[in-house]
Amino acid sequence: MRFARNNPIIGRPCSLGMIRVTRTGTLTLFFLIGYLIESAMEKDFKKTFTAILILSLLLLISFLIRWTMEKSAIPDRDSIDLVLLEVQGDVPKPGIYLLDRRIATVASAAAAAEYPWQIPGEAARQKISSGQSLAFFRKQERTIIQFGRMPGAAILAYGLKLDLNSASVEELQLIPHMSQNIAMAIVNRRRAKNWELLEELVEINGVGPKTAQKLEEYLEISPAGSNRAGQDSY
Repeated sequence: MRFARNNPIIGRPCSLGMIRVTRTGTLTLFFLIGYLIESAMEKDFKKTFTAILILSLLLLISFLIRWTMEKSAIPDRDSIDLVLLEVQGDVPKPGIYLLDRRIATVASAAAAAEYPWQIPGEAARQKISSGQSLAFFRKQERTIIQFGRMPGAAILAYGLKLDLNSASVEELQLIPHMSQNIAMAIVNRRRAKNWELLEELVEINGVGPKTAQKLEEYLEISPAGSNRAGQDSY
């Protein structure tokens, strides 16, 4: 999984201060090792014990400094509202990306995959949601953007939920406790009327409150427009 390089929160590079701390610690470490060897050769146990104690403290301090810097550079993902999406097409770095929801737009997705062409303003500002798939193509000096959904298996593998109004019968059957008959009933029901609440699952024959509760762990009602499919040309 890749992280957007232009993301102001995720993937911050290490600072020059960290390099300086590391370099200073390395020089000090070499000095102490030399001092320790010299003390051992002289059989000066007091100096040897002192050197070992100082060396242990420096290693502990070095570990704490590094841990603190890494902790501050990459915040807890649970504290950030993230969007998971797939980027494909004529991009140097296709793959699955995590973006901060505040900057999760078509432009930021293109930048994450290093698409070299500029996205027009109207398309660039379009918001994207978790589970979406974007494909960027360049044909005859025009940018073509294809919108779709990530495969259901990938969505579930990354801990996301399937949309009750767009998941196929095959994708629904990937959910535990989901039989083929229930999956087909879900699809047939939405052909007549979209699902509005997860609690409506009990309307399906054979789905009781307990089964519905288990299924709800893997299903959701996505916002209107988030399951957009098709392509635009700019």
